[in-house]
Amino acid sequence: MKRITKAETKHRWKWRKMKAKTKIAVGYVRLSDRAADGTEISIERQESEIRSWCDRNGLQLVAVHADAGQSGKKLKRKGLDAAVSDCVLRGGVLVAYSLDRIARDRRVLERLQAERVPFRCLDLLEMNETLLALVQFVGEIYTRNISDKMKAYHAHRKAQVKAGTATPHPVPTYRPDAEAGRQSIEHARRARVERTSKRAGYVWEHIRPLVAEGKSFRQIAAELNSAGITASRGGDWHAAGVARIVARHSAAS
Repeated sequence: MKRITKAETKHRWKWRKMKAKTKIAVGYVRLSDRAADGTEISIERQESEIRSWCDRNGLQLVAVHADAGQSGKKLKRKGLDAAVSDCVLRGGVLVAYSLDRIARDRRVLERLQAERVPFRCLDLLEMNETLLALVQFVGEIYTRNISDKMKAYHAHRKAQVKAGTATPHPVPTYRPDAEAGRQSIEHARRARVERTSKRAGYVWEHIRPLVAEGKSFRQIAAELNSAGITASRGGDWHAAGVARIVARHSAAS
């Protein structure tokens, strides 16, 4: 009987957790203009590896989007935009052959994180949205630790000044900035509104041709549900939700 190592156990446990969340996968392949010198894996090979990996991990690969002759530093790519749209609408995970196929610029990864798109890279399975969040979390802890040390230092200095053993420090004592708190709340609200608007835009691209065909809101909702496109909170579509999106985009146009 084969002995399972600790690393394999951890890997299987991670994927049991992910399988509980989603069984939908969207593939993304990219080939830059350097492909002529043979330094990059072909699109066909990338797609084959992605399909094999999804089959081994019990994921349903619903689509594969490609960008040919596109640099990984480019923020806006037609194939990547379509892949992100599919992941947002279907609640799926973005799968690529390697991390540099998705991006060679951190802003692209920040976009995936902002739109809450989980991703997996076959060359580095440990690199995912959870690890990115962990790096940010460590940075926040480090910043907060420095802040706590500065507050303790100024409190100690203030006690020394009161006892007459030290002169007042030229740096003012710590005071919480209420305006910064309000700005943080406003920033979070704007980010939430922007994320909702982006998702509504993705859905509108599916709804617009159905509206042109003269279908009712209830029929459109049924079409979206049958296509596996979930509503904003992960549930089914209803006529009222479709009507809101149609009204919003009709007024904008």
